Amino acid sequence: MARPQASRCAKPRFAVALAVLVGMQIYFAVRYRRIVNPALAGATLVAVALVAASAVTFSAAARQLHVAKAEAFDSIIALSQARAVSDDANADESRYLVDPARAGQYQQAFENKSQQLVQLAGAGIFQYDAALARAISAYRANHADIGFGGYFGAEFRNITFAGERVAAERTLAAYQVYERDDRHIRALNRSGDLRAAIAFDTSYAPGNSNWAFTKYDNALAGLIAINQRAFTAAISAGQQDMNGWTGYIPAGAAILVITLVLAGVRPRLAEYR
Repeated sequence: MARPQASRCAKPRFAVALAVLVGMQIYFAVRYRRIVNPALAGATLVAVALVAASAVTFSAAARQLHVAKAEAFDSIIALSQARAVSDDANADESRYLVDPARAGQYQQAFENKSQQLVQLAGAGIFQYDAALARAISAYRANHADIGFGGYFGAEFRNITFAGERVAAERTLAAYQVYERDDRHIRALNRSGDLRAAIAFDTSYAPGNSNWAFTKYDNALAGLIAINQRAFTAAISAGQQDMNGWTGYIPAGAAILVITLVLAGVRPRLAEYR
């Protein structure tokens, strides 16, 4: 989408050319007492058409650039970072079980990463589920009530495309299940049943932790894909809008305007011979 950026200076140039042509019309009307110079009038009409067409084209391209950057790419960045942080958090959850000497450190790391994903002010790891449930309930009652931050907060404040809201809600619901499973793992471990905690953590059977994480990760990947498709479509549309406007259209119009200007000015210059 660099083409609209590169073409920003084109509109002022077209406008300057139009102003010069209008000035020449006025000059010839006053100097030679000719109300209309047909060739210069034609050149002026070509310049007017070019300015109008370029304004419409550049506006359309700018809109596609906004869609690509602000509406799609910003979400792609936030969600891709969320996916990477989620993988790290899932690893910290396993380390919590297999490295008891550093269990507190890994639990804090998991909590910190949970807050990066869905920031809930004042909620520690064992208050997080209740706070998340309240935030989700408030959001479902009013989609404008987004009482959480983090990467998912950024995404929910930037929902734009068809199917994106449903996919985002599905991803957040899957994340909520995964977080609740994490608390079950810690409860099993605190009760002294490390074997059961490890089994639940590592199992892909329905209802177990790795099963929940896989569902969450797949939902997150699908949400990213919606924004990626929108980004690709906007880039393609912007490039199509700009086809010709960095090459043959301005060049062809310039040649036509110069030809008409010469045709209009030459008879007047000949009068001085």
